[in-house]
Amino acid sequence: MGVLRTSKPDDPNPLYENVKKARRAMYSLMPAGLHGKNGLDIQTLLHIFNIYVIPVLLYGLELVTPSGKKLDIIDIFHKKCIKQLLSLPTSTATPAIYILSGQLPIEGQIHKKILSLFGNICRQPHDSLEKQIAYRQLLMKTDDSHSWFIIVKTILAKYNLPSALYLLDSQIQKLK
Repeated sequence: MGVLRTSKPDDPNPLYENVKKARRAMYSLMPAGLHGKNGLDIQTLLHIFNIYVIPVLLYGLELVTPSGKKLDIIDIFHKKCIKQLLSLPTSTATPAIYILSGQLPIEGQIHKKILSLFGNICRQPHDSLEKQIAYRQLLMKTDDSHSWFIIVKTILAKYNLPSALYLLDSQIQKLK
């Protein structure tokens, strides 16, 4: 599937691979006008960036869930690309980048993908294997665990959303 997940110190960091692929995707679109000056209008630039580059950059990160320095690798690349597309100087403040572009920070986009995947698990039938694993992980693991479901629990609390167990028990529709 192309998702590299490793803990060996001599293996390349999978996040660098995502950044490398996203950089290639972005530079392959440069001849089509995906550049700041004398290129397409800003709305079109950002739309193409969101459709072709961001999915490559975030591929598989709802499972790997980067944080700290690993998240900074992707965040720096994301901000650099937006500055390049908007023809902003490299010293432009981070909040200004997100305000001008209307983009979510990369951490927020990863959280959206994680919550979307968890929503898909919640909508499974009660006898599905995924839902049974979710119940077990949420009930057995402590809050300091590195389980994916505990990370989901933390994200839900961060955004003041209902608890993970409540969402698993209730049959909430996708749009809601």
